[in-house]
Amino acid sequence: MPLSSKARTLAEALEVSGDYFLFEHAKMEGIPKISGPTLYERYFVLETLREDDRTPAFNLIDALIERHRVREAASKPPFLRP
Repeated sequence: MPLSSKARTLAEALEVSGDYFLFEHAKMEGIPKISGPTLYERYFVLETLREDDRTPAFNLIDALIERHRVREAASKPPFLRP
């Protein structure tokens, strides 16, 4: 299989433009920018959950994100707070 056919097959499987493999500035649509293999793996597991299991998982994640934002805001000097 020629290289271009492999790149096309891979791009279709990942739902990205073929430009992604050729150019640094190409948009990375379809592939989440996730650092760390553990977080990356969990992202794909979350996608496979049923909706009734996914909702509480997202609620927990949202609560943790909000707690993080509050802690960040509280740690800034008062004149830098929004």
